[in-house]
Amino acid sequence: MNEIPLIIGPLACGALLAAMSLNGQQRKITSHLLDGRRIKVFCVLSGR
Repeated sequence: MNEIPLIIGPLACGALLAAMSLNGQQRKITSHLLDGRRIKVFCVLSGR
């Protein structure tokens, strides 16, 4: 069961980063940076 989060975690983070990179073009730079920080925190928490 411990191997499943390790596999899904990076994939979920990759999908979020890909979505943010696409939506980042339509958003303001400040909001894009804030969302990027949230994704990094989410990836770190899910990594544990």
